[in-house]
Amino acid sequence: MLLSRRVHAPPAAGLSLRMARAISEDLVMRHVATEGILSDERVTIPLLGRGTSEAGARLLVVFSGIVHMVGAGVDATLRPGDYVIAPTAGFLTRSDAASTLELDLRTATAVRTAITGRLAASARERLRAVVTALWESADVDALARDVEAWLVAEGILTGRPLALGCDPEEQRIITLVDRSLERLAAQPMRVDLEEGARVSAKTISRRIDRVHARLGLHGLGARTDWRATRDFYRLLVAALLASSGRLSTRDLAAYSGYGSAEALCHAFATRGLPSPARFRAAVAAA
Repeated sequence: MLLSRRVHAPPAAGLSLRMARAISEDLVMRHVATEGILSDERVTIPLLGRGTSEAGARLLVVFSGIVHMVGAGVDATLRPGDYVIAPTAGFLTRSDAASTLELDLRTATAVRTAITGRLAASARERLRAVVTALWESADVDALARDVEAWLVAEGILTGRPLALGCDPEEQRIITLVDRSLERLAAQPMRVDLEEGARVSAKTISRRIDRVHARLGLHGLGARTDWRATRDFYRLLVAALLASSGRLSTRDLAAYSGYGSAEALCHAFATRGLPSPARFRAAVAAA
């Protein structure tokens, strides 16, 4: 599986967004941990999009904090040790300072309604090991197979084995994209990727588009090219950080890679979002 890791922590703001993923065509394992951030996918997804394929089902496990499942016909409050599995297309959550593991199971077509429950201690430990590996290991395929066997035994997955292949060149592309997107304040451009990959602009664009399309990773407008990916990601990060109210619009714009507060406000307005200064109130009221 391809590994992707990104951390955002604006200086002196007491905020952090940490995301580590292992990605293949059939499975995405994603750990997300936030501090000081209020996330509501009912607000962001309809306006920005999901950023990943909506095929199959998603299993979400809560390790810390409180997560509210507010989609797929379910309104449930999840606490540490709880889980929910539902069709990805209707999966919407709301959380405040939480640590979660999400498994996107793109071949789990049998999951048609949301199911909530509490994990057994053995399952929680298995999935905690996944989180550790996502941040610390260079290869998570063996753990992914262990998770797959557990999901098969639980009746969640059926049919052919999951495709978990990893192309070294694709991993190189994903790593370059991660490094660029972690440095949003530097306003990353495609030229940064060209220099890192030591290939032409046309070649790097073609490679990014190919790997993103194969893995179901999308930018704004469901496009898979570099610019659409960058613009989606920096707007999503800005929206999440804006939910705290701890950064001025000017500081938020600078951290997220916008040239001015006006440019950030224009980007929000273009996607139908309230101004950054009003975003937290809008999310809190949703």
